[in-house]
Amino acid sequence: MTLDYIDHFAISVKNLQTSFDWYKRVFGFEMFHQWKTTWLIQLGDMKIGLFERPQAAQVDDLDNKIAFQHLAFHVSADGFIEALIELGNLKIEFDGPEDTGVAYSLFVSDPDGHLLELTTYYGEKRIPTAATRESCAGSRAPGKE
Repeated sequence: MTLDYIDHFAISVKNLQTSFDWYKRVFGFEMFHQWKTTWLIQLGDMKIGLFERPQAAQVDDLDNKIAFQHLAFHVSADGFIEALIELGNLKIEFDGPEDTGVAYSLFVSDPDGHLLELTTYYGEKRIPTAATRESCAGSRAPGKE
């Protein structure tokens, strides 16, 4: 079996419009298709299924549950620096940048608390970091647990 790429991932959200507006404002996602309680949004070849679940509760104690920990979007080194500036301009809180040992990463949460990572692997540019992380899984940045 040969897989081409990940087509989409799906997340539960409290409010479709709020989530779509956030992903559009922060990352530039556009509407791909709308069903009654599910919207599929797209940026390039990436898609996210937003499943409206107004009564859903966040997963507590994520480190001790079997669940997706976070999703990482790859960006170029220049794109990473631009993201730092854009998130600041949008007044969106984030953790990092951090040096994971193989890449530079920052972490941001969407309106429903889904943890998203922006990462760029080591290359020619040195990026100042706030912390070093042994693993991208589990706990947030040192001192933020």
